[in-house]
Amino acid sequence: MAERKSASSTQWLSGFHAVEAALQHDPERVLSVIFEQGRQDKRV
Repeated sequence: MAERKSASSTQWLSGFHAVEAALQHDPERVLSVIFEQGRQDKRV
């Protein structure tokens, strides 16, 4: 999950593809990324 902060509010993104797109297209707005502990997915 990634947290995005706009001028008026904080937005939370969830899901691998949404977070990946945010990091690719607007990385300076992503404040943190939280992964599920113990995740075995090779993409992470």
